[in-house]
Amino acid sequence: IGQSYPKIARVRSAFNYKDQSFQVRMKNQELLWDYLQDKPFGGGAGSTAYYGRRFAPDSFLAKTPPDSFYVRVWAEYGIVGLALLFGIIMYILIAGAIIVYQLKTKELKLILVALWAALGGLFFVNLGNNIFSQFPIIIIISMSIGFIFNAKQIESFLLKDNHTP
Repeated sequence: IGQSYPKIARVRSAFNYKDQSFQVRMKNQELLWDYLQDKPFGGGAGSTAYYGRRFAPDSFLAKTPPDSFYVRVWAEYGIVGLALLFGIIMYILIAGAIIVYQLKTKELKLILVALWAALGGLFFVNLGNNIFSQFPIIIIISMSIGFIFNAKQIESFLLKDNHTP
């Protein structure tokens, strides 16, 4: 189901080691691994993809396509930047789950569980695609994080004035 849609096919190929696209991405990651061994902070912001080809077209990172958002972060900001990003993502998911679990209003909890699950899915899909930088996904992610982390204030407003979501 959905195999004719390119984004779904790409996500599926990100985990199928027999897929030719997967093999090419692994070869590119091996090249990046060798290049980034002595660069814990990466090649610099904008050194890959469009801006890399535009401003430093002869550089190694501009010539090696990042296959996903996480590989792009790794190439541009190094293992330090990638670890920081994963730390932030894990904080958002774990703290968000705790906040949502503590809510008392069933309707609000259901809405925020859906937003939390969507965030988890979007974080996961970035393994095969670079969707964080696509419009309007980044707006949806930002608003979802804002709603989840302000859930207690939203709930107290709803309970104080006897509003229902």
